Amino acid sequence: MAESIIEKSSQGPLERVIRPSPAAYFGLGTVVLAIVVLWTAVWVSRGGQTGAWQPIVIVVGVYLLWCAVLLRRTVYVLPDGIRLNFLIGKSVDVRYVDVHESIVTYWFDRRPMQIIVYGDGHVPLASISLQLYRADDREFLLSIPELRLK
Repeated sequence: MAESIIEKSSQGPLERVIRPSPAAYFGLGTVVLAIVVLWTAVWVSRGGQTGAWQPIVIVVGVYLLWCAVLLRRTVYVLPDGIRLNFLIGKSVDVRYVDVHESIVTYWFDRRPMQIIVYGDGHVPLASISLQLYRADDREFLLSIPELRLK
């Protein structure tokens, strides 16, 4: 459904859709799984008290909310710009002609972490968190010359 909206947009046909990698789900997922297993073990060892299931539901609910946020966080690369979709809020459209500067932030080990795109007057237009996406998608985003202005 989202692809048909983008294809009809003024920005032209769709070049690439970039979605979060499965690894983005696993980080918090392993923590949630460990908490649920530990809490279930404590719950069973104490004889199955009533109401002890509530923390499990809360932790799993937070994880499901995180998954919903990641599912909607999509980058559409178009011939003359990009569109960023988020769970809450309006989609952000950035045309390449509006980009006047961009900054790439790095982790301490020099891996790219984020692209911040600025418009006229050093106004931030968009921020793309690179650690959520696969390595080939990160390289593709970093290779777009219109997003790498200095």
